[in-house]
Parts: sequence; structure tokens; C-alpha cells
Amino acid sequence: ICFHIMSTSDMKKTFRFEPVRCFQIWRFVTYMLVHDDWYHLSLNVVIQCIFALLLEKRQGHLRILLLYLLGGVTGVLGASCFHPDLLIGASAGVYALLISNVADIILVLYTTLKK
Repeated sequence: ICFHIMSTSDMKKTFRFEPVRCFQIWRFVTYMLVHDDWYHLSLNVVIQCIFALLLEKRQGHLRILLLYLLGGVTGVLGASCFHPDLLIGASAGVYALLISNVADIILVLYTTLKK
């Protein structure tokens, strides 16, 4: 949120992911800070908070942070293969949290039913 408030258009251009500039490694992570508008940002933040809080109680802060960052990097790599355009937003990290929640629920149900 702070980045969205204080960033300039030049900063956003520096942080977003552009496949033609893939040698600038920081873009694989910093693209998750850049959002189109307040709606895009608020939707990502709300969903992140919901899914991350549920997982953090069971898995811990560090694991969820790594999951989120690795999900974002993996997402940008996959998206750049199929959609070679600039990428912004934290949706890949959010999807990683969502899928992890589904897996966590399945594991909890499995261990509960097994007992």
C-alpha cells in the first residue's frame, strides 16, 4: 500500500516485470508491488490477508513468506512463457496461498478422518 501511494510512474516502470528485461533479476519479485489501481491493490491485499492468516496459524510466518515469494516468482516465469508482455500485481502469490489452503484443508480432513 505504501509503495502504491508513494511510487511514481518511473518507479513503477522500474519495478514491473518485462520479459525483454529479464536480466534485471529484481523484477521477478518487485513486480508484485506494482498494481494498476486501488481496486487491484485492495483485492490482492484482502485476499492475501485472508489466506495468509489461515495458513500462518498452522505453518508459521517464514514458511508462508517463502511460499508467497516463490509462488510469485514461479507465476511470473510461467506467465511470461504464455503471455510475453509486462506483468504487474501479486496475483501469483495469492494463487499460491489459495492452493496451499486447499491442500492444507485436505490434509486436515484426511488426518481427522484417519483417526
